[in-house]
Amino acid sequence: KYGALLILDEIIAGFRFQPFPETTRSFFTKTGQRRAVRVSKVSAAGRFDFTDRLVVGCRLAIGAVAPTVIRLKDAEKLLMGHPLEPENIGSAAAIASEACSPITDIRSNVEFRRAMAGVLVRRGLEKIMHEVKNVR
Repeated sequence: KYGALLILDEIIAGFRFQPFPETTRSFFTKTGQRRAVRVSKVSAAGRFDFTDRLVVGCRLAIGAVAPTVIRLKDAEKLLMGHPLEPENIGSAAAIASEACSPITDIRSNVEFRRAMAGVLVRRGLEKIMHEVKNVR
């Protein structure tokens, strides 16, 4: 369904996405050595659909803390059907910290990456919580 077949001398000049509905909120955040460095120590992303401030659709993931991106399905289940509140945000952040299997390398160590996975998920969810509460 999705994909691209490029001939050796072709490049992708652009692409388009449909805009999110007004009831959808998203975030992406990362931490790294400097803004200019593209390699993340840890990253987190989420997309949420709301009906009357209740989470009715949820995708949450963390990156750079395992060989591949980790989808936080347990955290998604926890958040579904509920408003974003500090209690369930804290629980989702804890799930993120526990779900990762980071390594120590030249950029960072296991402890930092594990802690930051939870911190970035919490920050992203808090951002979404405030946006949803301010919608009239």
